[in-house]
Amino acid sequence: MMGRLYAAVRLYINFVQPSFKLKEKRREGANVIKRNHPRTPYERVLAHRKVTEAVKKRLRDQYRSLDPVALLAQIRTTQE
Repeated sequence: MMGRLYAAVRLYINFVQPSFKLKEKRREGANVIKRNHPRTPYERVLAHRKVTEAVKKRLRDQYRSLDPVALLAQIRTTQE
């Protein structure tokens, strides 16, 4: 049961849910202004220049086969 939950959560987090990485941080007087860059780990891998095209193609194919709504429903039913 936990294996099914972790498999669905891994796909959801890596392909659907964006994470915020700090892009810029600057100080204006007493204020610190931070700018984040929200992208999914999947998008970050595709943007990285050292990742081979074969790996990128495999990830794109896997992304096309995913249904975010079905993944979330699977996560919720497995949790119950």
